Amino acid sequence: MFNISKTKTPAPKLETFVPPVPMGSSALSPTQTPPSPPAPETRSRANTMVQSLATTQKPSVVSEGFVMRGDIDSAGVLHVEGSVIGVVNADDINIGTAGLVDGTLTCKNLNIKGRVSGKVVCDELVIAPSAQVKGEISYLSLTIGSGASVECEMTCRQIQGR
Repeated sequence: MFNISKTKTPAPKLETFVPPVPMGSSALSPTQTPPSPPAPETRSRANTMVQSLATTQKPSVVSEGFVMRGDIDSAGVLHVEGSVIGVVNADDINIGTAGLVDGTLTCKNLNIKGRVSGKVVCDELVIAPSAQVKGEISYLSLTIGSGASVECEMTCRQIQGR
């Protein structure tokens, strides 16, 4: 079905490029090295792009069917489609429609589409129409979708300086 050659073709040899010497200038001696050309602007943009990709974090995921008991600390985004029982600290937490968190959640942004039971401390809270939330919630900003089930003691904190 497939034709695979077992012989390897040798890699082409790379030759060193020596720029021509302009007229009226002296050639460099073998011990002298020519000045390196300035790095093109595209190279610095490429380096910046690589650095920004390196600092971008991928989300941590608790998959559907997975049950996690214990503490989770994440410096980035945590997406929960399975079950987490314990203490969760993250920058952003997304609880999917199949997700369940029972315990204490502390984060900046919390989006709930599944079920949450316990104590929540967050800055921005979005509760989707499919969500079921029970417990204690402390927040700065709150959005609740029509149809969500919310049985909580809720506390709206004030933004510092207001």
